[in-house]
Amino acid sequence: MTQPLITLRPATPADKSTIANLIQLYLYDLTEFMPFPVGPGGRFEYGFLDRFWRHPYFIMQGNEIAGFALVVDECLLTGRAPCWFMAEFFVLKA
Repeated sequence: MTQPLITLRPATPADKSTIANLIQLYLYDLTEFMPFPVGPGGRFEYGFLDRFWRHPYFIMQGNEIAGFALVVDECLLTGRAPCWFMAEFFVLKA
């Protein structure tokens, strides 16, 4: 049996809350390697979504969300623009 095709789908402003939810899983996975603070509401604190919301994508496996990628059009390390930079990238373990 073949696996469904892996594709990228551009995210829209209406998808921002879905990406924010996936970021919680992303940060949870990263706590294995580095600490991330949990706020009083029980969510990991992440203050970069608006900054990195320039070219957001869902990683899809068939019709299911498998992850996300947030791409910006400047280099966060050097400040050069244009320069495509993957600010965040996450694939669900499942």
